[in-house]
Amino acid sequence: MYSQLILDAFEKVKSKEGITVKTNISKFLSDYIQENTNTVYGEKSLRNKHNKAVEGDSINLKLFVANGLSKYLGFDNYHDYYRSHNNGDFKLTSNTTNKNSKTLIIGGVLAILFIVGVVFLNSDSNRWMVWENDRYVEVKFDTKKYNLNQLKIYKSDRIENFRQVELNCDSDFFNEDGSVRYWYGKNKNKEINFFSSLGLHPLTGKTLKPITNYIINKYVCPN
Repeated sequence: MYSQLILDAFEKVKSKEGITVKTNISKFLSDYIQENTNTVYGEKSLRNKHNKAVEGDSINLKLFVANGLSKYLGFDNYHDYYRSHNNGDFKLTSNTTNKNSKTLIIGGVLAILFIVGVVFLNSDSNRWMVWENDRYVEVKFDTKKYNLNQLKIYKSDRIENFRQVELNCDSDFFNEDGSVRYWYGKNKNKEINFFSSLGLHPLTGKTLKPITNYIINKYVCPN
């Protein structure tokens, strides 16, 4: 069932977000999982899992990954996704039940430890970042200075490659192969913002969309 889940998630990104390159799909889903579970799962791992699923091999996913992918597909969690594909029945063998019970217990303990580390320990063992002006910057954990919803788990790709940019009619909007170079999304004031990489809008958390000629003509180079 995990194989079908990851195949469904990749297909939805293609159809809904217009992202077709597998590496970029993996980056998008990795960002989505992190944003919605507060846990990092690398795009390379997602890509490898998808490759195995395409080949027909069975795969295993960590519970938070399965929940994150299920949520992207419109379900509450993996349990909800599983039931919808099995006539409402969530049937497990005794071995699977024992394995999943252990997984749930371990997941619960890890979740508690994460919350304790975040809220009470002001942990220096984790790295954090916040959105400032037009980019993510690394910061120390400080709930007096930042709200918890501002603090994101540090991700080097976001620090190095994700920027809000200003575009004009002379900008190169597309690569030589036709793929887009910029993504866009509306901020809380319903204004269009442009970014140098795919992902989620840093202020609204909504999925960024690849730039199109329509958006360019309407917002960047209006007649």
